[in-house]
Amino acid sequence: RSNGLDNINALAAYNAGGTGDGVIIAVVDSGIDINNAEFAGRIHPESTNTANPGTTFQDQDGHGTFTASIAAGDNNGVGSHGVAFDSQILALRTDDDGSCAGVDGCSHFDIDIAEAVDIAANVGAKVANLSLGGGGAAFSLRSSINRATQDGLIVVISAGNDGRDQPDEFALVAQTGNANGRERLAALVETSRHCRGLEVIAIDHPHIAFGAIRPLCPRAEGLLHRERAL
Repeated sequence: RSNGLDNINALAAYNAGGTGDGVIIAVVDSGIDINNAEFAGRIHPESTNTANPGTTFQDQDGHGTFTASIAAGDNNGVGSHGVAFDSQILALRTDDDGSCAGVDGCSHFDIDIAEAVDIAANVGAKVANLSLGGGGAAFSLRSSINRATQDGLIVVISAGNDGRDQPDEFALVAQTGNANGRERLAALVETSRHCRGLEVIAIDHPHIAFGAIRPLCPRAEGLLHRERAL
C-alpha cells in the first residue's frame, strides 16, 4: 500500500469534491496503454503522437502509462488509485520511434514536446505533466511553455531522479522567457531520492511549474488539478 495520497492530504480534497471531474490532464510522455481499464472512457479524443503524426499514441515503453496512472488512474478498487481519478487524460506521445528500446531509454525531441504543450493549451487542459529530463530546453520548447502559461496552463516539470541538490537543466525552462515569474520552479527543498522535504508552494498561483522526483511529479499534477477544480 502506498501512502502517497495521505502525504498530499488527498482525502480532504476528495471530501470537498475535488476528484478532477470536468478537467483535462495532459500527460506529455511515451503515450498511454489505450486498453488499460484504469483509463476506460477517459482518454481524451485529441490524444495524439506528435513525434510520429498519424501513428498510434499507444505506449510502447510503459513510462507514460505509469505516469498517467499516478495522476489519474481510476478509483475502482483495482490496480492503482490515481489522484485526479475523474479527470480526462490527454495523452501526448513524444518519444522518438524506436528509442525506448535503447539502453538510455526513450528520447524526446524538444520540437515534439513543444507541439504537445501547444496542443494541451489549445485543447483546454488545466495542467500538463512533463516527467522528462535532460539538457537545457530548445527555443521551440521555451516559447511553447511561455505561450501556454500565459494562456493559463500549469506546466508540471520533474526535477530529476538523481537526488542532486539542483534540478535537471531541462526543468530550468520554468525560469526562462515570459514564463519567468509566472511559473515557479518549486524545485523543492529536497530533491533526494526519498523526497523528505516535498512541498508544493503557492498552490493557488495560476502558473506553477512543480519540480519533483519523477514518480511524484504526476501526483503533484493530480493535486493541482483538484485544487483548480474546487
